[in-house]
Amino acid sequence: KWDAFTALQKSLVKLFIYSHLLFAVTGLLSNITGRITLTEIMLRAVFINILHGITLYLAALAITGFFATGVDSPNWQRLNIFRLYGRKLKIQVSRITNFIAVFLWITFVLHNFGIKDQIFSAIGSFITSEIKVGSARFSLDFILIFFLIIYVSIVVANMIKILLEEEILVRIPVSKGLPHSLAMLAKYALIAIGFLLASYAAGIPLSKLTIILGALSVGIGFGLQNIFNNLVSGLILLYERPIQHGDTVQVGQLTGNVKNIGLRSSNLVTFDGAEVIVPNGQLVSNEVINWTLSDPRRRLELNIGVSYESDPEIVYRLLIEIFKNHQEVLREPEPMVLFNGLG
Repeated sequence: KWDAFTALQKSLVKLFIYSHLLFAVTGLLSNITGRITLTEIMLRAVFINILHGITLYLAALAITGFFATGVDSPNWQRLNIFRLYGRKLKIQVSRITNFIAVFLWITFVLHNFGIKDQIFSAIGSFITSEIKVGSARFSLDFILIFFLIIYVSIVVANMIKILLEEEILVRIPVSKGLPHSLAMLAKYALIAIGFLLASYAAGIPLSKLTIILGALSVGIGFGLQNIFNNLVSGLILLYERPIQHGDTVQVGQLTGNVKNIGLRSSNLVTFDGAEVIVPNGQLVSNEVINWTLSDPRRRLELNIGVSYESDPEIVYRLLIEIFKNHQEVLREPEPMVLFNGLG
């Protein structure tokens, strides 16, 4: 259905139709003017491009459809990663499949017109050409490789983090909050390894990395103390785990559940539904009340007022009976009713 297409997909379809109509008209005009070779190239390319476009579209549709069907199936839904992140996975697979299909179709189009080698050669020459800025020399291919490896490492690190936290570590009997801490540490370690691999692939020597880190340390000394403090505090939270994922904490006047513990800040969801970003430095240096760190059981005090004519013994028996019959009131320790005073 046309309404189901995104704006980018509609633009690509329109470009595909108009360009091939132009090619067909060009082939017709060349045929009228007696240029048979150009006519054969244009018309053959148009029909072959249409065939390739339809084939790639159906292939991408089949792949995304099979994957979406699998994600929604009962067998796949048994896995936490598909049950919790199924919608996001379907969107990502659809984007990757569409990107590959468009790239292959463009390659086929260039090949059918006989200009693929020339276009790819020109792009390769442009990327690999040296650029001089003062005494420094670099080329775009190393820059692209650097950022590509970092991007891939971040994607892989996020996938490994989700897989460890939601699928593997939750099935192992470990203490509360440890799966999240181990998953986050594994994520940061993979990103750091990816940065080193990207630097090595881009040809950045270790001496220059040392200079960059030295400049960063100077920046920390002048104006990045708070950021560096939050980063170190994030590592402390992940290692010592005084605050864990899912805990109910109180920071100053703020009370909520811990949704995520990041490297620089943590997210708290208040009981009103607001999501508050708290710097990790506040969670380490300030006083924090953790209501559910070692035991989720808490005492709740209810102040109940009755009239002066009420019999205290009857009030006592009624309240004890209500508490004992309530399914969310613990039997041990037993509920207590106290007569605090008058007025």
